Amino acid sequence: MIKTRPLAKFLGLNNRLDPMVGSLTEDGKPLTWEWQTQADNVNLTDSGRYVRRDGYRPFIALPAVSSAFSTFDYQRLYVVSNGELLQCHDDGSTVLLADGLAGDVWWAEANDIVYVSGRRKLEILPDGTVREWGEPTPVGCRVTEGSGRLAAGRYQVCLTYTDSFGREGGASVAQDVAVTAGGIVLSDIPTRPGCYTNIYLADRGTVFSLAAMLPFTVTAFSLATPPVGRDLTTPFVGEPPAGMRQVCYFQGRLYGAEPMPEANMTAVWFSQPLGYHLFGGDDGYLAVPGEVVQLGATLDDGPGALVICTRDEIFTYDGERLVRVAAY
Repeated sequence: MIKTRPLAKFLGLNNRLDPMVGSLTEDGKPLTWEWQTQADNVNLTDSGRYVRRDGYRPFIALPAVSSAFSTFDYQRLYVVSNGELLQCHDDGSTVLLADGLAGDVWWAEANDIVYVSGRRKLEILPDGTVREWGEPTPVGCRVTEGSGRLAAGRYQVCLTYTDSFGREGGASVAQDVAVTAGGIVLSDIPTRPGCYTNIYLADRGTVFSLAAMLPFTVTAFSLATPPVGRDLTTPFVGEPPAGMRQVCYFQGRLYGAEPMPEANMTAVWFSQPLGYHLFGGDDGYLAVPGEVVQLGATLDDGPGALVICTRDEIFTYDGERLVRVAAY
C-alpha cells in the first residue's frame, strides 16, 4: 500500500538540484516534493501556498479534461476532454477534431505537425486536418500464373498502400510464384478507401520494383511485362505500434515507448529518418530495462540527447549509445 503524507508548504522552484533527491533538512530528512520543477503563471505566497497570477482566469469550461498540448509557437492549443480531441481558439470556442481517445494521451511535434499517441495514433496538420499517424500494411493477395512477356522463372510479389497525402506504408510479406507462360495474375487484392495499392515485383534475386499503382476500386490485376518503376523503400517497417505510449522528437526521428512488463523492459521504438509514419525493422527499437514513464529531448543547438526516464533510472541516448546517468 502506498503511504502518503501531507505537505506543510511548498518551498519554491528548484532548477538546480536533482528533483528525485532534493535537499535535506537540518535533521537530515529529504525534501523532494516540496520543491517544484515547473511553476508557470503562479505566485508563491509567504505561507508556502501557490496562487494563480493576476490576469489569469478560467478560459474554457470542459468536462473531464485528461490531456492538453500547445504547439511550440503557442499558436495552437489542443485538449482531450471525455475522449474527444478538441482545438481551442482565442475566443474560447472549440472544434471537434476526433474522438476515441479515452485514457492517457501523449504528444509530440515535428515540422509543425502534432502527433497524438493514445488509443488512437493521429497526426494533426497545421490547417486542422486530422489523419491516421501511419498506413497499415496490406495483407497478401491471391497470386497465380498468367500469360504475358515475363521471362520464365520464380518471382516475388509484395504490396503497399499510398494515401492521399503521398505517404507510403510498409510492405506485405513477399509471395512467390513460378512463371512459365509469361505472366502473373493477382486477385483478391486488398484495398483501403482513398488509397492506392502498389504492386511490387522482383525476380531472381533482384530488388522489388514498382509494377503498378491501383486505385482502391480495383481488386484484380495482371502483370505481363517487367516492372520499370521505382524501387521498394519500405520493407520490414509499418505503422506506429499500437502499444506505443510516450512519444518524443529527436534528431529527425520520432521515438515512442511501449512497456513490456512480462520482460521487465520497455521497447523505445524509433521511426525512419524523416519518415515519421514508419516504424520497425530488425533494429527499430531500444531495449530499456524497467518501465519508461517519460521521454524528453534536449534542445537542437548542440549534439543533444534523448532523455529516457523509468521508475528507477534515467538514461540518455545520443543516437548511438544508451547510457545510464542516474539510479534511485
